Amino acid sequence: MKRMIALLMMLSFLLVSCSDEINTDDLKPPKLSIIIGDETIDPVLGSYSWGETNVFGQGVGIEADSDLPSTIADYQKPITVSTDSEVSIEFEKQPTHYSIRTWDSGGQLDSYDELDLSIHSGLNIFEVLASWPEGTGSYSLYLDVE
Repeated sequence: MKRMIALLMMLSFLLVSCSDEINTDDLKPPKLSIIIGDETIDPVLGSYSWGETNVFGQGVGIEADSDLPSTIADYQKPITVSTDSEVSIEFEKQPTHYSIRTWDSGGQLDSYDELDLSIHSGLNIFEVLASWPEGTGSYSLYLDVE
């Protein structure tokens, strides 16, 4: 009887330790850092769609919605940067594609392949929209380009 209980306990432990559940708290796009000159900026993660599949083929996904990027000016102060600063966009995991969008209070204005500060001045709201096989993510930052 003791052997049977020990065998059942080992089997239970094995089943629990082999389960490969996906933690939904981890279901979000990779971190993005934007380096402008000597300053590292962590943009605000906005709306995203993200999904993953475990080793058993079970999938789980999350759709997270947020305000438009243009609302960042309502709750965040702009970060002052120089128009001639070098910009580096660094993702924790490289996306398959990303684009840069500019916004004002009326909505989206333009879309670019890179963040070139030399063509912007004054207060600017930027969105980085990125895609991976697992989904998409939108990141916003508010800059005062001098």
